[in-house]
Amino acid sequence: MSERDRRRLIKYYSNKMISHSKIMSDLHISATKSTISRVIKADPNIINKKKKRKPTLTKKHKDARLDWAKKHMHWKT
Repeated sequence: MSERDRRRLIKYYSNKMISHSKIMSDLHISATKSTISRVIKADPNIINKKKKRKPTLTKKHKDARLDWAKKHMHWKT
């Protein structure tokens, strides 16, 4: 993979969360998925983290949101 392809790959990947096969098809890069993965992991500016899960809304939260929405349904801006 050329240096130019590496820069294009990093620039493209840093703006989106997409699969390696999609990157290969969109950028028309002739490289394997493992090569693309290695290039992405080698870049110090890209950090892949798994997002933390947030607790789901409880019945109490949903009811409170619905009450608020009903009270403010006819707000004028």
